Amino acid sequence: MTSNQSQINYQKRIGHTSADDIALFTQNASHVISFCPVCTGRIFFLFQFYITHTIYGVKKYEYYKNTGMKYMKHIVIKSVFVISCLLFLSIGITWAHPHVFIAQNLKIVFDEKGLAGFNVYWKFDDMFSNMICEDHDLNKNGTLEKTEVASIREKAFSYIAEFNYFIYVKIDGTPFNVKYVTDFSAKLENGKLIYGFFIPCHVSAIKNFKHINIAFYDPNYYSAIYFTEQHPFAIENNDKFEVNAHIKRDKATLIYYDMVNPWALFLDFKLK
Repeated sequence: MTSNQSQINYQKRIGHTSADDIALFTQNASHVISFCPVCTGRIFFLFQFYITHTIYGVKKYEYYKNTGMKYMKHIVIKSVFVISCLLFLSIGITWAHPHVFIAQNLKIVFDEKGLAGFNVYWKFDDMFSNMICEDHDLNKNGTLEKTEVASIREKAFSYIAEFNYFIYVKIDGTPFNVKYVTDFSAKLENGKLIYGFFIPCHVSAIKNFKHINIAFYDPNYYSAIYFTEQHPFAIENNDKFEVNAHIKRDKATLIYYDMVNPWALFLDFKLK
């Protein structure tokens, strides 16, 4: 199985993907080698290894001058091997971001006046789930208790407030800042970490359609947020309103060196 196929299969398990997703990662590869310490650290290590190995090879060649051509071939073969490793790693770096994968679904909540807000549910990949469990499931019982959930909120969730909680809302084209969330929860389900929280966003319904665009992304693209393939969203208490909703990539928004359009929910509603 190719690396592209593996990535597609993995993304299919956690949300939407397509050939376009792969192309977005691989195009303009020269810009993808970012300042992430994980990415640059691997390049530095192999580069240092290559330089050290080459110096060692030259010194050894001087020692074996009598069999120079034979040993030069030996150096070339090893150099090709190391360069191949560097190229392989460079390909890997085009996939270095994101590091965390989040499968998401929403519940759009209405009240008597119109939109009240939306519940957000995030299911994380195995690696991130294990990291959080290691740090916060202090009694290692596989269940997140009240104090452990509070620790997760404080140390592993609250910091994204400066990034709008990775949720970017526009109301009729005007940005709405997500300043706080309510009803935060964290639990483990079959080893996967799941966050739940509510975003208050009050928009009164009128006779004409209100247009709400809710895009989900990490501006630094360390985390990738996808909608689940099954039941990506639900709508609650909308009997008094005419509602249209669909999910697609937000073509008006570009992140990660202008290479990625994030997923968004487009919501229109008005009084019946």
